Amino acid sequence: MKWIQTISEYFWISKEDLESKWVYDRILWFDSRLFVDPFLLKELVINEFNWAEEILRKRIKNIIKLLRLSEEENDIAFRKAAELIITKETKWVWIGYWNDTDDGNSIWPVLAHNIAWIGKKIIGYWIDDPEIFELIWLFQEWFWADRISDFTIWTLETNFLNFTERVCYELWITNIKSIDFKDGNSYMLPYITEQEKYVLFIPQKLLRNLPISQDAENIEHVVEFNKELRDRLNKLVWKDWREYIQTIGARKEHILTEEKYVKDLLSFYKNRPSISYDFINDPLWRDLWLSIWKQFAERFPIQFENTELKSLEDIKNIVRKMIIHFQKLTEHNQLNKTFTKWNWAYDEKYVQRIFLAIADTFCIANNLDLSPESKKSNWPVDFKMSQWNKKVVVETKLSKNDIIKWIAQIEEYEKWEDAYWIYLIIITWDHQTKLERFEEIIDELKEKWKYTPEYFIIDWRLNPTPSNLKLVL
Repeated sequence: MKWIQTISEYFWISKEDLESKWVYDRILWFDSRLFVDPFLLKELVINEFNWAEEILRKRIKNIIKLLRLSEEENDIAFRKAAELIITKETKWVWIGYWNDTDDGNSIWPVLAHNIAWIGKKIIGYWIDDPEIFELIWLFQEWFWADRISDFTIWTLETNFLNFTERVCYELWITNIKSIDFKDGNSYMLPYITEQEKYVLFIPQKLLRNLPISQDAENIEHVVEFNKELRDRLNKLVWKDWREYIQTIGARKEHILTEEKYVKDLLSFYKNRPSISYDFINDPLWRDLWLSIWKQFAERFPIQFENTELKSLEDIKNIVRKMIIHFQKLTEHNQLNKTFTKWNWAYDEKYVQRIFLAIADTFCIANNLDLSPESKKSNWPVDFKMSQWNKKVVVETKLSKNDIIKWIAQIEEYEKWEDAYWIYLIIITWDHQTKLERFEEIIDELKEKWKYTPEYFIIDWRLNPTPSNLKLVL
């Protein structure tokens, strides 16, 4: 089956009809770096979600009540509060940060304990507002905005199930299948036969953009991109807060130690604009990459030969052709302009998705299996093209990232008995010295008879110097 498909394409309904029901017509298999913001529930006018905000607030209020009853960490009330925070993965949503699964992120017991402890610190200032739970993601490592999203979907699972089931009925979606859920009821949900997976519909109005960062520096991201909050914090500490408190962890702790700081942060959060993501203009190109590829596919159609794949070398040749086509579009047909809109480079995931669209076309035409984000060992590879036991793996790396560090992982590839060849695509961005050092290391490894990948260098700069395809065997 095609990897690059939206919900409407797979279920043979019009995009307009689906979106008329307020459903986000997301691309299947890929997380869109969006999250369900519980703050937006109050603006949602859909019957299945009429009481959703109250249901969520009730659960959070119960957590707050238990934490207020708790006299010390790990007493009965504290443990009960932590239990209410624990969630399993949300299923079949494809939002959040891109990974190799359609599930969301769980909140495991240790993380729930840490969240409860931060919550206990905050409510110690006699703050009972449920919004404090949403603010914890600013202070707790591993509790990103997409976990708030998963917590919300997990709590309101029945609401999402009823919404999905009704839309399926109203749009006459026939590819559905019954499933039993923890609420004891059965639901008829959209079903992807080839992957044996269900689809859960998400209202567009609930979705906001995720920050690029997904590490412990989330509070830095919020402060950096919210001038009002930054100015407030600067006034609170009487000088630039970055200089006043040297480390990220210390800055977080500093805010938690003062009641007025926590209340000020909560006030800012509650009074912020309630705006869902702009899907019409897609300003951050979360889904626009697919329409971009369709435009280029129409303008520059691929001519395929009827090639029977008999050997690994045949598969390698197909992969070379898709890379060369990607290079041609990038360097000569202005695909690079889509990478650099507004003079800022898209991240590695955007480049991977554009390449994936090309790989998908080639693999369908040549009867190859395509596995994006295939996990092997302790870390993932970007793409795996295969036919039976013949496999080719493709890695994409931007030169702005640490490609020298990556080279240390090359020997790990050798240990994969089922991966016959590795391609490394390097997308350049004015890092000539780094690229030269990369090539020197490759040459050194060759001299030592070490394993080295076949690689291509593709120049995506808007005004590049003449670039030729470079193939190292």
